[in-house]
Amino acid sequence: MTANTKLVPPGPVERSVLGSLTKFRRNPSHLMVQYWQEHGELYRMRLGPYWVYVPTHPDHVKHVMVDNLRNYSRGKFFKNFERFIGKGLVAIEGDEWAKHRRIIQPTFHRGSVGNFGEIHTAGATELVQRWDEHAAAGETFDAAYELFAMVLSTFGRTFYNMDLSVYAEQFIPGSHEGMLQLIQNVLIPEWVPTAKNREFKSIRNLLDDIVARIVDDHRQGLCGDHDLVSTMLKSYDEGQMTLDQVHDEVLTLLVVGTDTTTAALSWALYCLTMYGEERKRLEEEVDRVLNGRVPTVADLASLPYTMMFLKEVLRLYPPVWILTRDPISDDEIAGYHIPAGSTVMTCPYLVHRNPEFWENPEAFVPERFLPELEEKRHRYAYIPFGAGQHQCVGMHSSLQQMHITMAMIIQKFKVELAPSGSVIPSAGLTMHPADGVRVKLTPRGTTH
Repeated sequence: MTANTKLVPPGPVERSVLGSLTKFRRNPSHLMVQYWQEHGELYRMRLGPYWVYVPTHPDHVKHVMVDNLRNYSRGKFFKNFERFIGKGLVAIEGDEWAKHRRIIQPTFHRGSVGNFGEIHTAGATELVQRWDEHAAAGETFDAAYELFAMVLSTFGRTFYNMDLSVYAEQFIPGSHEGMLQLIQNVLIPEWVPTAKNREFKSIRNLLDDIVARIVDDHRQGLCGDHDLVSTMLKSYDEGQMTLDQVHDEVLTLLVVGTDTTTAALSWALYCLTMYGEERKRLEEEVDRVLNGRVPTVADLASLPYTMMFLKEVLRLYPPVWILTRDPISDDEIAGYHIPAGSTVMTCPYLVHRNPEFWENPEAFVPERFLPELEEKRHRYAYIPFGAGQHQCVGMHSSLQQMHITMAMIIQKFKVELAPSGSVIPSAGLTMHPADGVRVKLTPRGTTH
C-alpha cells in the first residue's frame, strides 16, 4: 500500500446496478444489522449511485455529530424528508436552522416541561378510561393506534392550544404511511409517476390541509396567543419567518413530535407484555409510590425504575433509528477515507447494540440505566434523541409524557399480547411495530 492509498471500509459486494437499494427498501434495519455483523463497526454499502458509510462506534458518532459537525450537511436523503414535511427544523440547516431553533426552543425548554404535566396526565386519564371499556368487554384491540390518538390530542393541547382529535382518523394513517414511505421511496425522484409517489403526494396534501386549518384558526384568534403557533406567527409579524416557514414548522413538529412519541410508547407497551419480572418491579414501584392515585410531575422522581424501563425500551427500539449526514469535504473516520458527497448514516439502532458498551446487548435489562452506570458510559453510546446541537428539541416533553402514561397503564392493567399479536419492527424514517400492538387487558385494581 502506498502513502497515497486511501483505506476503504469493508462492505458487501453487490453486482446489481442498484447495489443494496432494493434490499434496503424492503427491510432496512435487518439489512443494516446483517452488514454490521458481517463487516464490522464501520462499513459501506451502495444505494443506487451513492456510497453510504455506516459508523456504529460512539467515537464515530461524536466525530460526525459534534467534533466535525461543520463538515456535514443534511444531505441528499433529507430531500426526501423535505418532500413530506417541508423545510422545518429537521430539514433545514445553517443560519436558518439556528434562527428557527431560537424561536421554538423556549417552548420546549426543560424548565417549561413541568407545566405540561396536567395535560399529559389528563391525556393518560382519558386513555385508561377508554381502556377500561376494552378490559370490561374482554376484547383485543390495537393499542398503538389509541396511543397515537392520545399523543396527537395532548400534543395539540400542549403546543397548539387546540384539541387535534378531530383530525385523528385522517392524520394517524397518513402520517404513519408517509414516514414508512420515506424509506420505501428513498432516492426515487418525485416526478417519477409511480403509485407510491402518487400516494405520497396525496398524503402530503392531506397533511397540508390540516396544518393550514391550524394556522388559519390561530390567525383568526380562535386559539389564544400563548402557544407555539402564536409564537411563530409573532415571528412572522416581525419579519423573522415567512408564512410558508410557519406552515412547515407546524407540520414538522406535529408529524415528528407525535410519531416518535407514539413509537416509543408502543414499544414500551410491547416490552411490558414480554418481560414478566420487570413488569412486577414496575407494578411494585407504581403501587408503592402512587397508592392508587393519579401521578403528578412531582411523583416522577420517585418512579426511577419506570424511567429505567423506558430508557431500555429506547435503547432497543430507538424511534429515530437512522441519522444521515453528507460530508462537504473528504473526511476520515477510524482511519477510513470518507469522500465528500457520500452519505454517513449513523444508526442508533446499531450503536445501542455495540457489545463494547452494552453487555449482552439483545437482553432487556433496565438496570443498565442505574445512575452510577450511566455516569461511566460513553456519552455517545446512547443516542435515542440524536446528539450534539441537533438533539431532539422535544426530548424532555416526550420523556415526561411517556413516564406519566406508562405509570398509569401499569397502575390500572395487566397487559397481555393478543394471540394474533406478533410484533416485528417496521423501519421507515421511524421504527414502529409493523402491525401495531394488539393487546388484551385485565384490570389490576389499586392494591395487590
